[in-house]
Amino acid sequence: MSDELVSKNISEETDLKVKTGDTVRIHFTCTLEDGTIIDSSVNKEPLEFTLGKGEVLFPGLEDAVIGMYRGESKSITIPAEKAYGVHLPEKIFTISRTQFPPTLEPVIGMKFEIQQTDGKMTVVRVTDVQESCVTLDTNHPLAGKDLFFEIQLLDQDITDMSKAHELYQQGTAYQDRGQLDEAISCYQKAVKLDPKLFKAFYNLGVAFQNKGNIDTSILYYEIALGLNPEFLEAYHNLGIAYKDKGQFDDAIMCFLRAIQIKADHVGAYYNLGNTLVANGRYNEALQIYKKVLDIKPDYPDAHLAISMLNLRLGNFQDGWKGYEYRWKLEENLNRREYSKPLWDGSDLQGKSILLSAEQGFGDTIQFIRYVPLLAQRGSKIIVECQKELSSLIRNIKGVHTVVSRGEQIPEYDVYCPLLSLPLMIGTTLQNIPANIPYISVGPELKTKWAGKISRFSHTMKIGLVWAGHPKPKFGHTRSCPLNLFFPLREFEKITVFSLQMNNDPHREHTLEKDLPIIDFTGEIKDFHDTAAFIENLDLIISVDTAVAHLAGALGRPVWTLLPFVADWRWLENREDSPWYPTMRLFRQPAIGDWESVIDRIFDSLKVFLRN
Repeated sequence: MSDELVSKNISEETDLKVKTGDTVRIHFTCTLEDGTIIDSSVNKEPLEFTLGKGEVLFPGLEDAVIGMYRGESKSITIPAEKAYGVHLPEKIFTISRTQFPPTLEPVIGMKFEIQQTDGKMTVVRVTDVQESCVTLDTNHPLAGKDLFFEIQLLDQDITDMSKAHELYQQGTAYQDRGQLDEAISCYQKAVKLDPKLFKAFYNLGVAFQNKGNIDTSILYYEIALGLNPEFLEAYHNLGIAYKDKGQFDDAIMCFLRAIQIKADHVGAYYNLGNTLVANGRYNEALQIYKKVLDIKPDYPDAHLAISMLNLRLGNFQDGWKGYEYRWKLEENLNRREYSKPLWDGSDLQGKSILLSAEQGFGDTIQFIRYVPLLAQRGSKIIVECQKELSSLIRNIKGVHTVVSRGEQIPEYDVYCPLLSLPLMIGTTLQNIPANIPYISVGPELKTKWAGKISRFSHTMKIGLVWAGHPKPKFGHTRSCPLNLFFPLREFEKITVFSLQMNNDPHREHTLEKDLPIIDFTGEIKDFHDTAAFIENLDLIISVDTAVAHLAGALGRPVWTLLPFVADWRWLENREDSPWYPTMRLFRQPAIGDWESVIDRIFDSLKVFLRN
């Protein structure tokens, strides 16, 4: 076939491009560098094999055929190390003539087989014969030789396996673009054609895991592992899925299996540490994170995890220092660059400092408490924060200017992220700035909300938040089933108000007879409104959300419900918070045990009402 015809076929018949899974027939000639022909199929039957099944001796030959078209010819070189291996001197040895059988006369070029200690047979060549000894070479005769192939693709059969591989490739392209539904469709079609395509099952697990469908992802990971029991990343991802589902023992087994396959797998060790933390096994987790750093000393995730363990346990000095590793996390590498230097704790007299809110609403509310301390140092304070908080933060004493994210920032001298302030100021467990309230509400807005709920003034007014935001990691562990609060209807002279700002599906199915909840959340425009609402309530009962932080910052009575493994800021084994003097903490005694927490809440509420 001429070059012109080949070009035409390539442009008009792209479906004939060879892919993994196709059965092909080729003619080949294999030579050494000097032109010596080692093997050839010319004038013989062509070589037939199916790509992807390992049916040819040299993987490089199979790789070369992929992408060819019918009639196309190609020249390739397979280097010695990928052919019969390099020639190793240690495989040459000399033995005494007496070791040969008396009836066998050694001759240069003679070949015979010997059995090794492991039972395998090895071909040996005689390379030298002396009167008293014989030199033997166990290297392959072509060891150290590059092989040169001329190949021509004669024909191909497109198989279901090939179509499955093509669908798999399409799926990975969709997945790389974030088009998960399209990727899932391709993978599912692929595994129907090739039920042994374990990579497609694995990618289905990844796609469903990214969609938040953990149960389905687990199913596909397990299928992939059934087809390939040594599939390292499948064990790793399956462990993460089990951890996210709260099946910690299963997760630990997966990570240990991954480590067994690859002893220096940083991700498996790191996620093993995370699983131990999620199970409340902090000392074991610390040792695992240290193991991560033994393998990869600059791994920022492990440094940050250790810092949060230190903060959780009250070791603020090491904790705040290590917490700066958050800026080296992959998701923070492209963070916003500021035009002025980072504040290093030096004198601020006469200087302006930009404080940037870097994380969630609750973090901003908690750490904006440092404004008065900075104001005492003679600085002009500019705060860049979430738009929903800007109106409220303008009321804080010492704040000069507030800008919402995305707005033009006025001139400043230095900047500091809010959660770096404890390090710069030297916060310890003993000197946490907790002069509350450090957030206040405008009098007109407070009066406005007082009017909205004035008809309930004869009752105890309780604000309730039962669910965390569904998006943050571990948000589901913070949420308490709404039905556990239904017994509140038995309490006399209380009115329950919803402070649940995100949509919770359980609320839609709660009937008036289950728990009468007064809901003004549709009239809340921002956190200033929320704060004014809270100022007119007698008690806030909330899971770990920004509302709990806000109530604490306002100095209002707030009872915060915490999961068994709570966020680091709530420390350990405490029912109070040094961050918020009016806050009480109600912790799960075991993972998922909200019932015990609610029982304690109800007992405390009875005392609260009596007083």
